[in-house]
Amino acid sequence: MVGRAAVGRSARSARSTSRPARPVDSASLVILRGRGTDRAVLMGRRRAASSFMPGWYVFPGGCVEADDFPHSSLGGSRIAHALAHALAMAAIRETFEETGLIVGRRVAAGVGGDVSRRDTPLGRACAAAGRVPAPEAPTLIARAITPVQSPRRFHTRFFLVDEAETSGVLRSNGELVDLHWVPLDDRAGPPIADVTAFVLDEAARASVRPAARPVPLLWYRGGRGRIRRGMVNAPLPPSHRASRALTARPRPLSSRQQ
Repeated sequence: MVGRAAVGRSARSARSTSRPARPVDSASLVILRGRGTDRAVLMGRRRAASSFMPGWYVFPGGCVEADDFPHSSLGGSRIAHALAHALAMAAIRETFEETGLIVGRRVAAGVGGDVSRRDTPLGRACAAAGRVPAPEAPTLIARAITPVQSPRRFHTRFFLVDEAETSGVLRSNGELVDLHWVPLDDRAGPPIADVTAFVLDEAARASVRPAARPVPLLWYRGGRGRIRRGMVNAPLPPSHRASRALTARPRPLSSRQQ
């Protein structure tokens, strides 16, 4: 697309001799509307004052927070399930905060799901709409890890969900501006980074073949993006099954790879 920027190249200019920052778990949601040549995704522009990717068009998303995890005691292998759940919830929560859209399913009156979330902005909005968050709705389509040279690093999981799974009125909280639907096949769209272009390509593939498929990872070596495939994706529910791709941790890079 016109305006693509390589995150690897920009991060390389900020190379530091200090130890690389550990990637923070984060999640992003690609909302798809339409079919065929009418497919479009929701994107917004990060503010010029943003500390990460200022001015670029991105999908809603952000870091995993404590309240994204299930509010119940966990142990053993269930910890991985909890992270899978938290990643999907982070994508849903951030999307609501930045766009006003709720990814949730309808419930009968008086049914609130995880009551511990009822007093959050998302929980209150869901309660008013007669819905509960639906972390089983999004499908994992891609992962990306920020280059080691970057002072802020993220291990981001990108999810895809159909607009039909959302409700609410589109509005911005100021974190993303100029929210609008961008044609998925538009190669002359708004300025985007290479990681965003990578995810758009994966969203296009997943929208045509939604069945289980390998989840690609975009990572950087020597300032250049590389794609690794192989982990099989499946639609959540994360409460029952944690995808290896969701919970996989980035391996430390050797000095040669940095």
